[in-house]
Amino acid sequence: MKSTLRAFDVHARETTDALAELRAAQQAYVAEGQGVAFWMPKVTILHASVAATLSSLQQAPVTGGAKSALDEAAAAIAEFGNIDRKARDYIKGGEPLMAGDVIFAEGGETVSTAARQIETACMASTRHSM
Repeated sequence: MKSTLRAFDVHARETTDALAELRAAQQAYVAEGQGVAFWMPKVTILHASVAATLSSLQQAPVTGGAKSALDEAAAAIAEFGNIDRKARDYIKGGEPLMAGDVIFAEGGETVSTAARQIETACMASTRHSM
């Protein structure tokens, strides 16, 4: 049980780190001197990786509270995909200021929500094991 909990915690922490990287990569879309040709594919890969890892975490034997938090995190990551598409549409339409608004407001909040829910899942699974 302890090794399962430890593995869950490691994967959850890695996912939280990947979320921070995802957020920074998306912000680079509108950063001066950065190219979307590099950053958009990176965001696509990071988003898919985070979604896959969350899906794996959801399969772990965790408490109901942890499962619920992971479901919320997965929903936030799905919403991030919608937000990212909206930001990309603004960029392609030549509206970088609107893209920036979407990225820094909606994208940031969604990633933060996912990270908080993953942390909640970790705390719930740790409390359950005590």
